[in-house]
Amino acid sequence: MVKTLLEAKKIWYKYPAMDQWVLKDLDISLEKHKVILVTGPNGAGKTTLILILAGLLEPQKGEVLLHGKPLKQQLPQARRYIGVLFQNPETMLFNPIVYDEIAFAPRQLFDNEEIIEKRIHSVLEQIGLNKEYLNKHTFKLSYGEKKLIAIASIISYDPEILLLDEPLTNLSRKYKDKILELIKNWREQGKAILIASHDIEEYINIYDYCYILRSGKLFENCESLQE
Repeated sequence: MVKTLLEAKKIWYKYPAMDQWVLKDLDISLEKHKVILVTGPNGAGKTTLILILAGLLEPQKGEVLLHGKPLKQQLPQARRYIGVLFQNPETMLFNPIVYDEIAFAPRQLFDNEEIIEKRIHSVLEQIGLNKEYLNKHTFKLSYGEKKLIAIASIISYDPEILLLDEPLTNLSRKYKDKILELIKNWREQGKAILIASHDIEEYINIYDYCYILRSGKLFENCESLQE
């Protein structure tokens, strides 16, 4: 049985003071145990789509459904089910110490610091960093380390939907492979995952469905881009 967690229906969106629609009559569904890749050139609207799916932008037409009900009626509580990874991790990190960065979301959900600490250590193990990182200064980390800590700050509250904007951009092979491994694990855990990226080859063995975002609409023809 297909389990749709997040769905966009007939989405139209354009930014203020713009005449052109960024997204036009767009439909997409995110299901458990599935990875969707949305590709297309810079400026095609991939990040805009992620912001709308996360409830951070509201479309002029259409609606986003979480668990079959309008997302906007469930905000802000509904955001605990949705994790968003932005392309630049530095836009996501704001605590000076790694421990506090990862602990931020769990502290909004739990009152027990012992539970929070166990979750932090579990998340750190998942991303492949040792406990010495917990006392490091967040902003002195390498770019790849910052990306992993940004991921840790999301999975620390265990969202069932993950929206990843160019998760491998500007990373060395070491960090790319780690993040690809994490995505595979998340799919096995039953999470619904959307990746927005201009790079198809990196995800060729990862995605279940691939769409091209062009002229505001999604097309199922990614194979033509690999020729």
